[in-house]
Amino acid sequence: MRAWLVVVLVAGCSDGTIGVRNAVPEAEILSHDPGDSVIEGETVEFKGHASDADNHETDLVAHWFVDGATVEECADLVPEENGNVNCFVQIPPQDTMEVALHVLDPRNELAKTEVDLVIHLTEPPTAEVVVPEGDEDLRAETPFQVEGIASDAEDAASDLTVTWSSDVDGELDAGDTTPASDGTSSGSVSLSQGAHALTMLVTDTSGKTATDLVLVDVGPPIGEGPVVSIEQPGPNRTLMATC
Repeated sequence: MRAWLVVVLVAGCSDGTIGVRNAVPEAEILSHDPGDSVIEGETVEFKGHASDADNHETDLVAHWFVDGATVEECADLVPEENGNVNCFVQIPPQDTMEVALHVLDPRNELAKTEVDLVIHLTEPPTAEVVVPEGDEDLRAETPFQVEGIASDAEDAASDLTVTWSSDVDGELDAGDTTPASDGTSSGSVSLSQGAHALTMLVTDTSGKTATDLVLVDVGPPIGEGPVVSIEQPGPNRTLMATC
């Protein structure tokens, strides 16, 4: 009787299989819900969480995607000890976007989660050159005042950036690039002799720009002028005068 029982038990064991169950990891986006609104051009931190019943969080690998494309700076991320895995994304100039988080465990089991977001599109700023007006007596190497007005529908004037440039001399150093609270921006520049298109460039926080320009004619440096030669009778006599 005992021998028969042993045979049955052994046969029962030989028919069975022994396997390892691997839990699927979990991925969760914590910072945003479906339908949330984000602003075009802003850099937004997306916060996620990765976990797995069989593995420590630091044994997992996370990848972030925007509209199906890998965010290069947020690929192959190792979650923190608490499972947090975050990514900074600049919001593109479009109506909507899908942000996804994928988490892989050491056995390549995959977890996915995503949110669809609405993008608030922004308006470009405005720029207006006030000074110079284009008819001033400007001289090369002599600084003169430049002044303009900058504004934006979304940003405060103090969050804008104003730069000045010439199509001949390139970008100019006009001093402080931040407008006052009323949008006025002023400084001083100097130009080389000749005709210039003097341009005011305004950039807002989303990277959108606006320009305005004025045409100016810059004369020779003060104390210099055209050279006039007067020939008088006589051997090799030439008088030179400078205006």
